[in-house]
Amino acid sequence: MRATLTLVATAAALLIGTASRADDILAGIDMFQTLGCGSGVDTSQVIPGGIPPNFFDPGSDPFTGVIPLTGEPLTTAPPGAVFPVDTIVERQAQAVLPLVCGPADTIPIEILALSLTSMGCGPITVTYFGGMNPELWNVDASLSSIFPQQTGSLTISHDCPEGGTLAATLPVTPKVVFTRQSDSAVRVLDVGFTLPLNTVFGHWMHGDPGFGVQTTPGGFLVDKDGDMIPETGPVPGSTNFFPGLRHLPCECGPVGPGPFPAPTDDIGAVIEEKPGGAATHVAFPPGPCGPPALDSDGDGIGDLCDNLPNTPNPGQEDDDDDTVGNPDPADHFQCYEIKPASQAPTFLSSESQFGPLDLTLRFPHRLCAPANKNNEGIQDPVQHLVGYAVRNATTFVRRQRQTIVNQLGSIVLDVVRPDLLLVPTGKNGVPLPPDTIDHFQCYKVKRSRGMPKFVPQTVTVGDQFENITVLLKKPQLLCAPTNKIIPPDQDGEDPTAPFHPDHLLCYKAKSQTRFGTLGVTLDNQFGPDQASLIHRREFCVPSLKNPPTTTTTITTSTTSTSTATGSSSSTSSSTTPTTNAPTTTTTLYGSPSRAFLSAPGGLLD
Repeated sequence: MRATLTLVATAAALLIGTASRADDILAGIDMFQTLGCGSGVDTSQVIPGGIPPNFFDPGSDPFTGVIPLTGEPLTTAPPGAVFPVDTIVERQAQAVLPLVCGPADTIPIEILALSLTSMGCGPITVTYFGGMNPELWNVDASLSSIFPQQTGSLTISHDCPEGGTLAATLPVTPKVVFTRQSDSAVRVLDVGFTLPLNTVFGHWMHGDPGFGVQTTPGGFLVDKDGDMIPETGPVPGSTNFFPGLRHLPCECGPVGPGPFPAPTDDIGAVIEEKPGGAATHVAFPPGPCGPPALDSDGDGIGDLCDNLPNTPNPGQEDDDDDTVGNPDPADHFQCYEIKPASQAPTFLSSESQFGPLDLTLRFPHRLCAPANKNNEGIQDPVQHLVGYAVRNATTFVRRQRQTIVNQLGSIVLDVVRPDLLLVPTGKNGVPLPPDTIDHFQCYKVKRSRGMPKFVPQTVTVGDQFENITVLLKKPQLLCAPTNKIIPPDQDGEDPTAPFHPDHLLCYKAKSQTRFGTLGVTLDNQFGPDQASLIHRREFCVPSLKNPPTTTTTITTSTTSTSTATGSSSSTSSSTTPTTNAPTTTTTLYGSPSRAFLSAPGGLLD
């Protein structure tokens, strides 16, 4: 499972330093709010064999399930002192950092308070004598009433004027309380096992640039062990450290003379994913992401902090650290015919869900540009696709009656024969990122016999070349993720590609607006090229092939980055999901990220 924990601090001013001092981080607390039910405990990994037999009552079976948890606001004196905070971590010493960039410093940290509950996420089911007499039990987690918390460590690196990265080990000794719903009987698991929660690659900033992250002067008492009695404190206050806020970009350099960017322009923050352990604990800064913040997908995480605001992703997984959650949304593409040009043939193989092909790559025939359909946005304006004409030396067996589902509906098609190979490509000198989108093997398609015809649809299309209205007449190409293999390589670039779900269905497109001739430079694995775009051709829509008959969501996000201000932003829109009718969304970034603590084999992380 994924394992995450956000360290979100409070208060303080943005960095305005001088060359005569270090940017010290004062001792203080970091506050957390756990949202949604992305937190969970896999008891079979926490305790070998799970919760043992006879724990709940004589004859109770071992419990080996996953316990979903969410945050419960801490009890404080005075009441509501830091509502709705459910987790507090104390930094016990001052961190001495050089100005702007330089060596890291390591300080001691300790968890002060924790409050999680299964209420709202669903109870666990306990059975007896081999699966009989099921009972429902609620679960609450806090810190041990018997065993003291151990001291951990936090290493802080100053990587840019605004902040940097961090790594931490935070031991947690928890107490878990089980309450039977039928009679309120209570069972307590407080045995002193300590879980090391490890931050692999977290981020921090010197201050909150305008998100409204909750801060506190401290001085209150807090309940740490879930008995509703605030006994710990007085608790220190917030200082000038904001773990979980990630500045984009973060680069070394001298502090400028000012003026400093406005808060809305100063930060682009992302939500990251790091390897997990036996549990997950997804926490955010108290304030900007909790209720009544807009939560379009109902996963308990407000849109401001959600890496897929219209696709439920309570664990906020993001395998490729590209600020967009799993699965990565696919863009729409408007394709243009490239003026024929000669190219030395390249021999390669292409492996998609329809099997391997031995191909001769002939010449570039299409340039497909990321497109904004009906003002839904563009996820990645940099990555284009160049479609190469190919000659296939492999016998291809026609695949009949393939169900393709996307925003435009569902259609049943026959996959007739291989056609273009789409290769990720940079345009006009803008290089591709290291983590590129899939290659796609495209196939000619025809409507399956006896199936309804596609009803032509009109859409608006905006890309880097034009803004037009096009009529989508009928499906023409189905493009499947493919593993491209160039000899002598035997494994290829991505052996997992044939298992990726995101396809492109490309429609024959017509427009009343004439397209002229436009010159572009292209650069991909096959080298640089000069090309002329001479005709507008297919329009490609993110699609799923033969999906389960359940509600499916495909997401498309628009992200723009300003290198001058270090900001990353997007616009947001959505449509209402229906069965087999995916939605398209865009993501608004400008949200706090999370620092991640993983606890292999642990209960809370």
